[in-house]
Amino acid sequence: MQINQKQLLLFLGAFVILILSITLYQNRSNAYAYESPKNGNFAIRNPEGLQRWLPAESYTYTVDRLRDYIATTNADAPVTAMLITKPVNTGSDGYSFTVEYLPIGVSHEVTVRVLNYDGTISTAVYIDGAVQDISVSKETSDTSYSGITTLIDQGLSAPQGEALKLALLKFKPNLSNASINESTIQMGPLNPNSADGSTTYFFTILLDGKSYKATVKTDGLTGLTLTLKDGSGKVVYSSGVVRYGQ
Repeated sequence: MQINQKQLLLFLGAFVILILSITLYQNRSNAYAYESPKNGNFAIRNPEGLQRWLPAESYTYTVDRLRDYIATTNADAPVTAMLITKPVNTGSDGYSFTVEYLPIGVSHEVTVRVLNYDGTISTAVYIDGAVQDISVSKETSDTSYSGITTLIDQGLSAPQGEALKLALLKFKPNLSNASINESTIQMGPLNPNSADGSTTYFFTILLDGKSYKATVKTDGLTGLTLTLKDGSGKVVYSSGVVRYGQ
């Protein structure tokens, strides 16, 4: 079959259009491509606004909590990235923004609260108003603890004793020694009308030689919240709910 010049030009034109179409499609696909998560370690695509306000360790902690949240609430979701869809709002309650999980299109309101006392940074992350449980990777056996057994003798569960260690490590990751002044331990008055059945403990604790007033409020059988105040009575740390073994 003989191809004339006109047919050849038409064929070449169609071929060029095909190549251009493929190139444009690839460019668009790359612009919206999702990075495959590695063990769920998907990132925020537009982190600049949040990184502008948060210390590096608080930013990393926030991203970890966001990953944990979707893994807990929607483990089967094919999430590959996160996107901040509203500018970070700064206020007395912390740093607030909206995050969208991609590609499933689910959005949540997030608030990050950061305390910086004497060079020690504490971060709490709230998603849709609920504080996220803390996970600490350091082995608690690396730190020397005293006085926790006395708390257990007074009603704290063994898992809550371990949760207390984790909460202390979140406040001071390189903690070497934590010593509770056992003579200062007091239990808050029991409230028979309490819906959650929680118990509160008050005591003084030395963390690497520095004294703090501590308040521990239990949560269920394995969790608790730790609050620390300095010598002036200023709150320097609030852990949010910490659970052991979860």
